[in-house]
Amino acid sequence: MADGVTVELPIQVFASLLDGYVKHTAERQLWRLTRRQGQARILNLDNHFGGVLAWTWGRDRDRAMVMLADLLAQLRDHHPLRHELEQAITLDELLRAVRIAIHPDFAERAELIETARRRVPVFYGSKA
Repeated sequence: MADGVTVELPIQVFASLLDGYVKHTAERQLWRLTRRQGQARILNLDNHFGGVLAWTWGRDRDRAMVMLADLLAQLRDHHPLRHELEQAITLDELLRAVRIAIHPDFAERAELIETARRRVPVFYGSKA
C-alpha cells in the first residue's frame, strides 16, 4: 500500500488493530530483553511504533495515552515473558524509548512525552 493512502475503518476494527500492534510490540521487546540479560537494558521501539503513536496522538490524545498504558501493562503485567526479566520495565524506560522512536521533527514530541509522564499512570491504574 502506498504512503499517504487513507483507509476508513470502524473504530472497533481500529482499536483491535492497535491492540494487536501493542501486544506484538511488547512481545518483541521482551523477547529481545530476555536474551540480553546482564547487558545494558534499553527498550528499542522502532520508528514505526513512533509513527503510529504520533499519528494516534494527532487524532485522539487519550487513545495515544491508553496505547502507552497498554504497552506498559503488557511489558510489566500481562505478557508471559515478563517473568524472565530481573526487574520490571519502568515508565521512565518506556518514555526514553518513545522519545527516540518518535521522529525529532514531530512538533508535539515533547508535549506527548510530558503528557504521558502524567497521564499514563492514570490509565495504567497505578504508579508505574
